[in-house]
Amino acid sequence: MRRPAPFPPARRRPPGGSGATCWRRARSGLVVESQAIDDRDITVYVQSSIYLIDPLPGFGRFPGWAAVADFLQKAAEAGEATTAAAPPAASAAAAGAAAPGVYVTSAGRQLSVICGESPNPMTEEAASGQALRSYARAGISAWPFVAYCVGWTARAADPYLGPWDRRTAAPVLVVGNTFDPATAYASSARMARELARGRLLTVDGFGHTELLNPSRCAQAFIADYIIEGTLPPRGTRCDQDNRPFPAR
Repeated sequence: MRRPAPFPPARRRPPGGSGATCWRRARSGLVVESQAIDDRDITVYVQSSIYLIDPLPGFGRFPGWAAVADFLQKAAEAGEATTAAAPPAASAAAAGAAAPGVYVTSAGRQLSVICGESPNPMTEEAASGQALRSYARAGISAWPFVAYCVGWTARAADPYLGPWDRRTAAPVLVVGNTFDPATAYASSARMARELARGRLLTVDGFGHTELLNPSRCAQAFIADYIIEGTLPPRGTRCDQDNRPFPAR
């Protein structure tokens, strides 16, 4: 299937030159709006802020890639003066109330699934242990704290816990972004393989999910799947509509 030119490959090596110098200085601490931060704070901020390529109404805590890049630039410049501007807020339109018809997520909606349908720790001791194991395996991440279920009492009456390789009446379309910061593409590929009738649709792009970072190419295949029950050909790949940093 024909596809546009791919995105440039991701940089996998640690930053060099001025980037490495900035990171070393961040480990010693920077001051942002009179608040001390370090490399760990920057890591968590970036991890939790790059879900959206562009800001969207109702998702003010995700300022978009350009805003995150601006903050990192200011943090790099702060290596000289040890002072950086605060992380940029989303635009007024994005940070304000969502327009009618715009889906807005919430902590309660997330926890109803995370805590109601999965075996997350229900005591403080167990939650702390899970956070420590997560750190040992994957480094700093906000997810052990997002999935904090201590005190959550509602449980799904009949959650499906597997097996996941049973043949289903209809095929299952799995959509994965190659550079999704929250749902690894490798996990999407693995899920498609494990499902008895799974089919992977790959979106060459960034941000969390195709829903929030649209691809008209992918949406056409998704519409065909939902309306007609047809799957894209094996190996189909689509590009996103927008790139994080379009050429100027």
